[in-house]
Amino acid sequence: MLGACIVQSSRTAGFAGEFVKVNKIMETFLASVHKKKSEGEDVKSIEFSQFLIVLTLFGVVLAHPKVHFVPKATLKLLSKLVFALFLPCLIFTQLGPSISVKNIIQWWFIPVNVIISTAIGCILSCLVAFKCPPPREFVRFTIIMTALILATLAIFYWQ
Repeated sequence: MLGACIVQSSRTAGFAGEFVKVNKIMETFLASVHKKKSEGEDVKSIEFSQFLIVLTLFGVVLAHPKVHFVPKATLKLLSKLVFALFLPCLIFTQLGPSISVKNIIQWWFIPVNVIISTAIGCILSCLVAFKCPPPREFVRFTIIMTALILATLAIFYWQ
């Protein structure tokens, strides 16, 4: 029944009419789920999932080359902004409250392990780069990637 309603809503003319029909379908679906569940946690997760799906579809439509609502240069700039500014801010705001002096003392081995593993990885990757020399423009890349791979393997090994 839900699939038939979505197909019917895709035939309606105009984006606004389509959005209203999909919204009504989701409200009906959520109401039926809410009747079945008394806790309400599942309904909240479904509402959040619905919000993410609609937001993603809206972004896909805006970024599609045929629609050309947002220029390609602006998308590049927004992508850099998201990964350089918004994602670190989100990580720190979500993890910040859980960091305390007690937790840092309790988890001392994690940063020490990362530093030691990265240092050993750097030394080994320098040996690899000098023993099997890559092209000149890839020497730093080879050293960094080998160090990161070895550090990552060491971190997973010790866990």
